Amino acid sequence: MALGIRNETGAVLECQVLAAHWYTLPGLALDAGGAATIRQYAADGVLQTAAKLPIERIFCGFAGRAWQTRGEVDLRGLAMGEAARVVCRAVGEGVACGG
Repeated sequence: MALGIRNETGAVLECQVLAAHWYTLPGLALDAGGAATIRQYAADGVLQTAAKLPIERIFCGFAGRAWQTRGEVDLRGLAMGEAARVVCRAVGEGVACGG
C-alpha cells in the first residue's frame, strides 16, 4: 500500500510525520503541483515508519508557517490493501488535506 500526497495549493508545502512515542520524522517539502508517496505500511494496515513505529499524524502547511497553517491528513479513512491519495488545497489562510 501507499499514501500519496499531492500539493494543489500553488505554494510550497512542508509536511510533517509524527510517529508514536513523540518521534518526528524528517519533513517533506512539496513544491506547488508536486507530490510525495509514503510506502511504509504494515501488513495489518497500520502506517508505520521504517523503524516500525506507528504513524499517528501527518500534517501539511505552507513552508515557513507549516504549524500555523497546517491541515491534518485523516489516517482513519485509509483502507488496508488500497492505495490512498490525499490532495492538499489552500483554504483561506490555511491548508486542508483530504481525498
